[in-house]
Amino acid sequence: MNDEFVDKKGIRWNPKEMLNNLAQKHADLIQEYDVLEALHKVAVRERDYERTLCDNYKKDYYDLRSLYEGVLSRINKLEDDTRAAIEFADIAEDDRGTEMILEFCEDITKLVGE
Repeated sequence: MNDEFVDKKGIRWNPKEMLNNLAQKHADLIQEYDVLEALHKVAVRERDYERTLCDNYKKDYYDLRSLYEGVLSRINKLEDDTRAAIEFADIAEDDRGTEMILEFCEDITKLVGE
């Protein structure tokens, strides 16, 4: 039995074939959707992993920056205290230890550029 019919414009239609084509396209779309959903899950997982890494790096950066500023502050205080001691004649300016302390402070200041 022929399942085709002809409409008023003369176009031949086969409903069984059309349903089979639609079912196949539907199956293809479901398969494509499943692949896209899996890729989306992987992308979200990778994004979350990268965010976690970024947050860890940011925390490490702030910790190291705080440590760096603390060390630099102590070096500046050492230099200021040494210069104050020289000024009030507690220590001699031409003393080798005093010279080494001041040179160390100057070298560190030049090294870090602050």
